[in-house]
Amino acid sequence: MYSLKRNEIILIGSGGHSRMIIECARELKYTVKFILDINSKKNSKEKILGIPIKSINHINELKKNSKVFLSIGDNLLRFKFYKKYKNYFNFINLIHPSSYVAKNIIMGNGNFIAPKVIINSLSKVGNNCIINSGSIVEHECEIKDNSHLGPGCIMCGRAKLNSNVFVGTGSIILPKISVERNCIVGAGSIVLKKTSPNSLYLGRPAKLKKKIK
Repeated sequence: MYSLKRNEIILIGSGGHSRMIIECARELKYTVKFILDINSKKNSKEKILGIPIKSINHINELKKNSKVFLSIGDNLLRFKFYKKYKNYFNFINLIHPSSYVAKNIIMGNGNFIAPKVIINSLSKVGNNCIINSGSIVEHECEIKDNSHLGPGCIMCGRAKLNSNVFVGTGSIILPKISVERNCIVGAGSIVLKKTSPNSLYLGRPAKLKKKIK
C-alpha cells in the first residue's frame, strides 16, 4: 500500500487535462506523487511534467482516505470514477490562486477551479465539477454534480446547471435560466430559455439540435 505525506496527492487520468491539474497542484504546494493512466494496465516509461505514469492497476494499492484528484476532462468518465471511489478516497478541491471565490459560497469536493475564474456571492458548486479558465459564475448561481464549464463561459445571476452538464467554450447562460441534466451546450452559444434534459443545444440563441441517449 502507498503511504502519502501530508502534501502529496495522486492524480487519476493522464490526458491533456492532467497538465492543468499538475500546474495548479504545484501552485497550491502539493506534490503529485504519480499519475494513474485509466487506459493502461502497464506502467509507462514516459512522464508528464516530470511526474511518473503508472497503470490504473495501482489504484488498489492506495490507502483509504488518500488524497486523490480526478484529472479527467470527460464528464462521463470522471463521474464513473467519482461514483465508485467517493466513499474511499479523499477527493480534494483544487482552486487556482489566481481565481476569486467568494467566502460565502457552498462547495462540495473534487472540484477544479482553473486560473482566473470568478465565483461570486452565495453561489453553490456541487461535487466533481470543472470550472475552466476565465469563466465567471455570478451571484446565487448553482452548479450541480459532475458538470463542466469550458473556458471563458459566463453564468449570469441565479443561473443553474443541473448534474452532468457540459457547457462549451465562451457560452453564456442568462439570468435565472436552468440547463437541465445531461445537456451539452455547444461552444459560443447563448442560452435564453430553460433547456430540456438529455439534449444538445447550439447557437445564438441556443436551440435544440438533438436529443442525447
